[in-house]
Amino acid sequence: MDSSLSDKELVQRRARRANLQEERARQAEQRVADEKARVEGQSAKTARLRELREARDAAERDAAASAVADKPAKKRRQDR
Repeated sequence: MDSSLSDKELVQRRARRANLQEERARQAEQRVADEKARVEGQSAKTARLRELREARDAAERDAAASAVADKPAKKRRQDR
């Protein structure tokens, strides 16, 4: 440190440096929390979309099976 600085200036610099470090630590914690929330939200959205897709696919299979069951049987052709 520069010896030309007064004790008061040194204390102010240390306090300012400590405040900056604390603020950076808070910002880093906030970024981690924000990222965690983003990932959790994305996972929940993915799960909801998967459930919707599975329900849609099941409905399509049921509709296809129902269409086949409701279709009248063809008469067999007799070859004579």
